Amino acid sequence: MRRFSFTLDRVLNYKTQIERSLRNEHAQIMQKVIRKEGQIGALEQKHQTCAVEYDQVKQQGAMVNRLRAFEDYLQSLSDEINAEKQNLAQLKVLEEKKRLEVITAKQDTASIDMLKTKRRQEYDREVLKDDERLIEEFVSNTMSGSAIAG
Repeated sequence: MRRFSFTLDRVLNYKTQIERSLRNEHAQIMQKVIRKEGQIGALEQKHQTCAVEYDQVKQQGAMVNRLRAFEDYLQSLSDEINAEKQNLAQLKVLEEKKRLEVITAKQDTASIDMLKTKRRQEYDREVLKDDERLIEEFVSNTMSGSAIAG
């Protein structure tokens, strides 16, 4: 009997490649999200440290222009944090879209793979039936040959 051949193997391979590619893209976006969260955390820490220093300088009675420089710096840090949070939100939206694409690709691949498994099982059953028929034929021929000889 001929060996098992699945007609949609090329399609399955193609869908698997697409799924793998989408998973890689999703992983890259996730790395960007993690890095962005780290940047925001570092900026927030910097802002908090500077705010504490500002309060100390203010209590010691610093010059107005030095206090103003602190305020401007704190404001620029706040603006930068807000901008990075917006960038993070955009990255998270992009990550969600990519995650949904990965899920869809996985479903496509899984459905074709299940079909392949089903076809393979059908093929294996047919091979088993053919083997059983051959054995029965052999036994029947052997029995009839020994009956004729005996």
